[in-house]
Amino acid sequence: MRGYSSNEIQSKPSVNEASENIDDSIILNNPLLKKDKIEVREYQVKIAESSIGKNTLVILPTALGKTIIAVYVSAYYLHNQPNSRILVMAPTKPLLNQHKERFTQLLNIDARQLRVLTGETSPEERRLWWNSRNVKILFATPEVVRNDLENGLSLEDFSLLIFDEAHRARKGYAYTNIAQHYVSYYKNTCILALTASPGGSIDRVREIVKNLFIENIVYRSEYDEDVSPYIHKVRLEYRVVEPPKSYERYAKLIKEILEDYLRELREADLIKKEYKQVSRKDLLEIGETLREKIKTEKNKYVRGLSWNLLLTQNTALILLHALELLLSQGAYTLKRFLMNLITSEKKSHRRLMKDPRFQVLMNMLKVELEEHSKIQVLIEELDRQFNLEPRSRVIIFTQYRDTAEHLVNILKARNFKAEIFVGQRKDKNSVYMSQRDQLQIIKRFREGSIHVLVSTSIGEEGLDIPQCSLVIFYEPIPSEIRFIQRRGRTGRVRTGRCIILITKRTLDEVYLESAYKKVKKVKDIIEKINQEIKQKNLLGYTNPTNISISEATHGVTDKNSILKNSLTCDSSRKALKEMETENYTHKLKEEKETPTLNLPRYIEQSKEATSTIVKSKISITKLSKIIYKRILKSGEEGFPRRFLIEELSCDGYDISEINRALKKLLKSQRLYEEDGRLYPIARHKLERSRRLGEGLRKFKVFVEEIYPGKILVLVNERWRAVIPVEMNDELISLKKNSEYVVIGKLLRIEGRLHLRLHGVVREL
Repeated sequence: MRGYSSNEIQSKPSVNEASENIDDSIILNNPLLKKDKIEVREYQVKIAESSIGKNTLVILPTALGKTIIAVYVSAYYLHNQPNSRILVMAPTKPLLNQHKERFTQLLNIDARQLRVLTGETSPEERRLWWNSRNVKILFATPEVVRNDLENGLSLEDFSLLIFDEAHRARKGYAYTNIAQHYVSYYKNTCILALTASPGGSIDRVREIVKNLFIENIVYRSEYDEDVSPYIHKVRLEYRVVEPPKSYERYAKLIKEILEDYLRELREADLIKKEYKQVSRKDLLEIGETLREKIKTEKNKYVRGLSWNLLLTQNTALILLHALELLLSQGAYTLKRFLMNLITSEKKSHRRLMKDPRFQVLMNMLKVELEEHSKIQVLIEELDRQFNLEPRSRVIIFTQYRDTAEHLVNILKARNFKAEIFVGQRKDKNSVYMSQRDQLQIIKRFREGSIHVLVSTSIGEEGLDIPQCSLVIFYEPIPSEIRFIQRRGRTGRVRTGRCIILITKRTLDEVYLESAYKKVKKVKDIIEKINQEIKQKNLLGYTNPTNISISEATHGVTDKNSILKNSLTCDSSRKALKEMETENYTHKLKEEKETPTLNLPRYIEQSKEATSTIVKSKISITKLSKIIYKRILKSGEEGFPRRFLIEELSCDGYDISEINRALKKLLKSQRLYEEDGRLYPIARHKLERSRRLGEGLRKFKVFVEEIYPGKILVLVNERWRAVIPVEMNDELISLKKNSEYVVIGKLLRIEGRLHLRLHGVVREL
């Protein structure tokens, strides 16, 4: 056994027991810390103390020092368990290098004892550093860690794993697999997870807590007493514009084409609303309905009609997106989007291009295009900023690479020192950057040779981008995580400004309100999840240790555990209610003292903008997806129907709806039932194939890229193969960067490897 046991660690002074004088803290009294390099903040010390000995999720807005907390906790374990090591994970190489630099600055440790491992490091070299006892802290991307674990890497001597940007620990992301392996196979483990925001829905936060085996959540906002002295205000401002008049003729033609396709869907009784009220969500739900029908329909003629309607739905979705791009981004971004369609082989794209009106639209876009009204406001704000502070740093965020590229060209033409900052994803039609290029751009931005950075989402997450005087959202975003991260790029050293550009009567308004609502919900969600964790601790539940990966995934070790979970559901709710009652008075007081986020007045008055955001009862389709995912996790072992119903009812779902969703899945042959257990239909197909000698085989696939009409996968970690839509027999939806066990056949067609996909046995 190395160092302290879990009980010994927890017997150290806790936050509640710690001296009021933080200089006596177990965190600060550590010879490994370079105290002259650290600005001691009480809230950071207390958070670090509360993270010792238990898996902790730290939720702290951007710029409040999550990395310092990671340094504190790492120093504690290195000092108290000198034979152990630390693993720090982050999604990108620039972020890893930033962490390594910060750890080197703040710790009394030889720089040679810190090492960064990425996909650019060869497997042989990585093996050398993993096995080297001289390396005390390793910084690695999660994909590298997952791959090396599969090749025999042991994490036995790692006393602490740090998961940065922990909100990514969802579904098939590598963080989930690493945490399961770490907690399942080793003793005396500890996890520290860091994020600016875990998500705006309780299910997303629960998923992160479950996937990282979290036992403790610590949350601070800029409004907390111990944090506010270190916060510089961010003035949030709005610039509302009308779309250019010249855009009306483009919009009119797009709407005319769109309404024809919507009319087809209405005649098929798939649309009930007025055309103007049809949203992206409506069209996506229609697509799900049609795919289900294609899977279950036996009549070839009816299946053919459903295929045609699915093409119509896809085309309508493209046109709706084109309209949104025009009104929110501008005619240039719309033109680039439509030009990309021309080179596409997707049937819905080819169908649209045959429409004479599409050709008219493309001809209209060949002339010199008027810039979006946002551009003029953007230029005015930059001029104002640089007139006041010539050495300012400004970041402009936009969702689209084409928009980012266009903005940089406009700004350079006006003599602004501007550069683009985008991710690594290679696209023949868009600009991309290597991680080396990204680091170089950040360095130049820090040194002052670049004054304006035009960034996509890559600039939102974690990177130590220097203090900015001004952050501009070219468009609002509905994600509360990205909203908090973008806004946190200013106000680090002194008061900063954040400006959001909004086009009237567009999705800009809807997205802004959506982000605000989710941001306001975050605190309530965290409190509720923390109460659930306390409730489980009261009932004696602990995280699994030394159990199989399969068991760790489900959080139970046998049938009796599942029964125990379901039987104690009522008592759990009662315990939770008692705790909520106990803290009710304190919560009311806290709510009164906490400032609320107010929506801009014009948004509050906009009935149109708010009408699309309605909290509704969960649909059977959505519940079917939840059930299907749970069954996929069980794989060939299956899942007892009775336990599934008990588990879902304990989660708050109505039993009659659960049975309806199960009936739908069984009828559509996505699942089948045998001896009271539910299995993916692919298991039945595999058994049938073995009996009849049909040649179906089981493969492990990793989804590398998803293109229009095809999916690129890595098969059995050896071969790259393509899955065209016509070879995806059940229209199975796979997700990028996820792993599955599937059944199918490998075929070589025109010199290229193809995989005919017959079904998914299990999601890994």
